[in-house]
Amino acid sequence: MNLLKKIELYLKSFRMMVVTTEKEKKMFEDLSPEETEKLFETNRDHYTWLDVRTTMEFQQGHIPGAKHIPVDQLEDRIQEVGDKNKSYVVYCQAGGRSAAACHILYEKGYRHLLNAPGMGSWHGPTE
Repeated sequence: MNLLKKIELYLKSFRMMVVTTEKEKKMFEDLSPEETEKLFETNRDHYTWLDVRTTMEFQQGHIPGAKHIPVDQLEDRIQEVGDKNKSYVVYCQAGGRSAAACHILYEKGYRHLLNAPGMGSWHGPTE
């Protein structure tokens, strides 16, 4: 991914943390930290957990069983995400990159998307 594309992606991530339009709100649902942890405890196998942080962040600890595709590689690796009809919990560190990833996934035809607040507020198990 070239530098201009990376800058656009990070600007989109920042903007989505600050301002979300009504159209964007329909693309995915935001979860609270408590909702995310409860979902993991009670129904984790129903969802694909997608970590869109950097490789270094992922290696420092991630939600058990999560699939890792950094947000800046998501468009190039979209075929690795999985079935468009499945449900996904997408997370990063604080929620901005995962919101941008949900936007990308929605544009690619994914419709069952949950945006988790991120590892910064995660108190569940890690691996």
